[in-house]
Amino acid sequence: MTMQQVFEPFFTTKGPGKGTGLGLATVFGIVKQHRGWIEVQSEIGVGSVFRVFLPAREGPCMAHKSSVKNSFSGGREIILMVEDNESLRMVTGQWLQHLGYRVLEAANGQEAMEHWNVQGGNVSLLFTDMVMPGGMSGLELAEQLRGFNPTLRVIISSGYSLEIARRNALKERGIAYLAKPYEGPTLAALVRQSLDGA
Repeated sequence: MTMQQVFEPFFTTKGPGKGTGLGLATVFGIVKQHRGWIEVQSEIGVGSVFRVFLPAREGPCMAHKSSVKNSFSGGREIILMVEDNESLRMVTGQWLQHLGYRVLEAANGQEAMEHWNVQGGNVSLLFTDMVMPGGMSGLELAEQLRGFNPTLRVIISSGYSLEIARRNALKERGIAYLAKPYEGPTLAALVRQSLDGA
């Protein structure tokens, strides 16, 4: 049964507070978006092997980067991205960089504050997970940084149904909400919309 659920959003074998169950669901969504598939082999006491298959494409890798930039509106602004899931942080950061943004990556609120102390007024947008380790939520981080810069644009992302229910309350504070798992085009559109103040 576990093997059948491994890519389902929010399914996890970890204890409460140890995992969201969104890591593999996000990877699955990205691979499927690129017309690929994933094969899994798992044996108790031995471990698991995940093989990702993607269709071959002709031409150099840079051609893909150009098409990404042409397909979705990007920019030159600095984005402070806070996400404790390393694989999701890496993929999302690369996507935003391909669109032309400068991305400062942090795994928690403390690391985000360290980036802010260096870049401060140059950060245009905070893109943060709601639930993070270290005792500071994404909303608390946003409020703290807006204390320094009230015009800071903010997008908060979460996969928890409780947080999804709070999206209207976030909107009233001028904070955009992005549900997990999300796809690159959806993220690109919301980032541009938030930066443009739409």
